[in-house]
Amino acid sequence: YERKSIQSAYGIPVKDALRSPYSRVFGTFFNSDENPVFARLEVREALSLAIDRNRIVNEVLGGYATSLTGPVPPGSGIDAYMLPEGDGVTLATEILEDEGWTRNEETGGWENEDENLSLPQITLKTSNVPELKAIAASIETDWERLGVPTEVALYEPGDLAATVIRPRAYEALLFGMV
Repeated sequence: YERKSIQSAYGIPVKDALRSPYSRVFGTFFNSDENPVFARLEVREALSLAIDRNRIVNEVLGGYATSLTGPVPPGSGIDAYMLPEGDGVTLATEILEDEGWTRNEETGGWENEDENLSLPQITLKTSNVPELKAIAASIETDWERLGVPTEVALYEPGDLAATVIRPRAYEALLFGMV
Protein backbone atom coordinates (compact mmCIF):
# COMPACT_ATOMS: atom_id res chain seq x y z
CA TYR A 1 0.00 0.00 0.00
CA GLU A 2 2.72 2.50 0.97
CA ARG A 3 4.67 1.72 -2.24
CA LYS A 4 1.44 2.32 -4.22
CA SER A 5 1.80 -1.04 -5.95
CA ILE A 6 -1.63 -2.44 -5.05
CA GLN A 7 -4.01 -2.42 -7.99
CA SER A 8 -7.17 -3.19 -6.07
CA ALA A 9 -8.28 -3.63 -2.46
CA TYR A 10 -11.48 -3.99 -0.53
CA GLY A 11 -12.67 -1.91 2.41
CA ILE A 12 -9.80 0.57 2.61
CA PRO A 13 -11.12 4.15 2.76
CA VAL A 14 -8.65 6.17 0.69
CA LYS A 15 -9.49 9.70 -0.45
CA ASP A 16 -9.07 9.27 -4.21
CA ALA A 17 -9.94 5.58 -4.49
CA LEU A 18 -12.00 4.39 -7.42
CA ARG A 19 -15.30 3.08 -6.10
CA SER A 20 -17.54 0.50 -7.70
CA PRO A 21 -20.49 -1.65 -6.61
CA TYR A 22 -20.06 -5.25 -5.50
CA SER A 23 -19.73 -7.66 -8.40
CA ARG A 24 -21.93 -10.12 -6.53
CA VAL A 25 -25.65 -10.71 -6.44
CA PHE A 26 -27.10 -11.36 -3.00
CA GLY A 27 -30.38 -13.21 -2.89
CA THR A 28 -32.74 -14.98 -0.58
CA PHE A 29 -33.75 -18.44 -1.74
CA PHE A 30 -36.77 -20.32 -0.41
CA ASN A 31 -37.05 -24.10 -0.16
CA SER A 32 -40.62 -25.40 -0.42
CA ASP A 33 -39.42 -28.94 0.35
CA GLU A 34 -38.54 -27.75 3.87
CA ASN A 35 -41.67 -25.63 4.25
CA PRO A 36 -44.55 -25.98 1.74
CA VAL A 37 -45.69 -22.42 2.41
CA PHE A 38 -42.83 -21.23 0.16
CA ALA A 39 -44.50 -22.87 -2.83
CA ARG A 40 -47.08 -20.09 -2.60
CA LEU A 41 -46.32 -17.13 -4.87
CA GLU A 42 -48.05 -14.62 -2.59
CA VAL A 43 -45.84 -15.65 0.35
CA ARG A 44 -42.60 -15.29 -1.62
CA GLU A 45 -43.80 -12.01 -3.12
CA ALA A 46 -44.83 -10.61 0.28
CA LEU A 47 -41.51 -11.56 1.89
CA SER A 48 -39.64 -10.00 -1.03
CA LEU A 49 -41.65 -6.76 -0.93
CA ALA A 50 -41.15 -6.43 2.83
CA ILE A 51 -37.35 -6.20 2.41
CA ASP A 52 -36.16 -2.59 2.44
CA ARG A 53 -33.56 -2.85 -0.34
CA ASN A 54 -32.67 0.84 -0.19
CA ARG A 55 -31.75 0.53 3.50
CA ILE A 56 -29.57 -2.49 2.72
CA VAL A 57 -27.82 -0.67 -0.13
CA ASN A 58 -27.31 2.61 1.73
CA GLU A 59 -26.88 1.63 5.38
CA VAL A 60 -25.60 -1.94 5.30
CA LEU A 61 -23.46 -1.81 2.15
CA GLY A 62 -22.49 1.86 2.36
CA GLY A 63 -23.99 2.75 -1.02
CA TYR A 64 -21.69 0.32 -2.87
CA ALA A 65 -24.49 -1.75 -4.37
CA THR A 66 -27.48 -1.58 -6.66
CA SER A 67 -30.91 -2.70 -5.57
CA LEU A 68 -32.27 -5.68 -7.52
CA THR A 69 -35.65 -7.38 -7.63
CA GLY A 70 -34.47 -10.49 -9.42
CA PRO A 71 -31.38 -12.50 -10.27
CA VAL A 72 -30.28 -10.48 -13.30
CA PRO A 73 -28.02 -7.47 -12.69
CA PRO A 74 -28.55 -4.15 -14.51
CA GLY A 75 -27.00 -3.76 -17.94
CA SER A 76 -27.68 -7.38 -18.91
CA GLY A 77 -30.23 -6.44 -21.58
CA ILE A 78 -33.13 -7.95 -19.64
CA ASP A 79 -35.75 -5.60 -18.23
CA ALA A 80 -35.85 -5.73 -14.45
CA TYR A 81 -39.06 -6.05 -12.47
CA MET A 82 -39.86 -2.73 -10.82
CA LEU A 83 -41.09 -2.68 -7.24
CA PRO A 84 -44.42 -0.96 -6.70
CA GLU A 85 -44.38 2.42 -4.97
CA GLY A 86 -45.17 2.54 -1.26
CA ASP A 87 -44.17 0.97 2.02
CA GLY A 88 -43.08 -2.61 1.37
CA VAL A 89 -44.54 -4.01 4.59
CA THR A 90 -47.92 -2.41 3.87
CA LEU A 91 -47.92 -3.77 0.31
CA ALA A 92 -46.84 -7.21 1.53
CA THR A 93 -49.62 -7.25 4.13
CA GLU A 94 -52.18 -6.37 1.45
CA ILE A 95 -50.95 -9.20 -0.80
CA LEU A 96 -51.25 -11.77 1.99
CA GLU A 97 -54.67 -10.53 3.11
CA ASP A 98 -55.97 -10.49 -0.49
CA GLU A 99 -55.00 -14.18 -0.76
CA GLY A 100 -56.83 -15.18 2.43
CA TRP A 101 -54.02 -14.93 4.97
CA THR A 102 -54.72 -13.55 8.45
CA ARG A 103 -52.50 -12.71 11.42
CA ASN A 104 -52.76 -15.04 14.38
CA GLU A 105 -53.07 -12.73 17.37
CA GLU A 106 -51.55 -15.29 19.75
CA THR A 107 -48.45 -16.24 17.76
CA GLY A 108 -48.11 -13.13 15.59
CA GLY A 109 -47.55 -15.32 12.52
CA TRP A 110 -49.66 -15.63 9.38
CA GLU A 111 -52.23 -18.34 8.66
CA ASN A 112 -54.33 -19.33 5.67
CA GLU A 113 -57.11 -21.47 7.11
CA ASP A 114 -58.66 -22.21 3.69
CA GLU A 115 -55.39 -23.81 2.53
CA ASN A 116 -54.41 -25.13 6.00
CA LEU A 117 -51.06 -23.29 5.82
CA SER A 118 -49.21 -21.21 8.36
CA LEU A 119 -46.10 -19.08 8.50
CA PRO A 120 -45.33 -18.90 12.22
CA GLN A 121 -41.55 -18.32 11.88
CA ILE A 122 -38.70 -18.40 9.35
CA THR A 123 -35.12 -19.47 9.93
CA LEU A 124 -32.85 -17.55 7.55
CA LYS A 125 -29.52 -19.33 7.10
CA THR A 126 -26.44 -17.55 5.79
CA SER A 127 -22.67 -17.36 5.95
CA ASN A 128 -20.95 -15.80 8.95
CA VAL A 129 -19.26 -13.04 6.95
CA PRO A 130 -19.78 -9.33 7.67
CA GLU A 131 -21.85 -8.39 4.60
CA LEU A 132 -24.23 -11.34 4.74
CA LYS A 133 -24.53 -11.15 8.52
CA ALA A 134 -25.54 -7.46 8.30
CA ILE A 135 -27.94 -8.07 5.39
CA ALA A 136 -29.55 -10.95 7.29
CA ALA A 137 -30.08 -8.72 10.33
CA SER A 138 -31.78 -6.13 8.10
CA ILE A 139 -34.03 -8.77 6.51
CA GLU A 140 -34.87 -10.13 9.96
CA THR A 141 -36.04 -6.65 11.01
CA ASP A 142 -38.16 -6.25 7.86
CA TRP A 143 -39.82 -9.68 8.08
CA GLU A 144 -40.59 -9.14 11.74
CA ARG A 145 -42.23 -5.81 10.83
CA LEU A 146 -44.41 -7.87 8.47
CA GLY A 147 -45.31 -10.12 11.39
CA VAL A 148 -43.10 -13.08 10.54
CA PRO A 149 -40.83 -13.95 13.48
CA THR A 150 -37.39 -14.58 12.01
CA GLU A 151 -34.29 -16.29 13.34
CA VAL A 152 -30.91 -15.86 11.65
CA ALA A 153 -28.63 -18.90 11.71
CA LEU A 154 -24.97 -18.21 10.84
CA TYR A 155 -22.56 -20.79 9.42
CA GLU A 156 -18.90 -20.69 8.50
CA PRO A 157 -18.65 -20.59 4.67
CA GLY A 158 -17.43 -24.19 4.26
CA ASP A 159 -20.02 -25.50 6.71
CA LEU A 160 -22.79 -23.57 4.94
CA ALA A 161 -21.97 -25.24 1.63
CA ALA A 162 -21.59 -28.73 3.10
CA THR A 163 -24.40 -28.84 5.68
CA VAL A 164 -26.97 -26.39 4.34
CA ILE A 165 -26.68 -25.68 0.59
CA ARG A 166 -25.65 -29.08 -0.78
CA PRO A 167 -28.32 -31.08 1.12
CA ARG A 168 -30.84 -28.20 0.71
CA ALA A 169 -31.34 -28.10 4.48
CA TYR A 170 -32.89 -24.64 4.71
CA GLU A 171 -36.23 -22.86 4.67
CA ALA A 172 -34.68 -19.59 3.58
CA LEU A 173 -31.08 -19.06 2.49
CA LEU A 174 -29.30 -15.73 2.06
CA PHE A 175 -26.41 -16.26 -0.30
CA GLY A 176 -24.12 -14.19 -2.50
CA MET A 177 -23.07 -15.24 -5.99
CA VAL A 178 -20.30 -13.77 -8.11
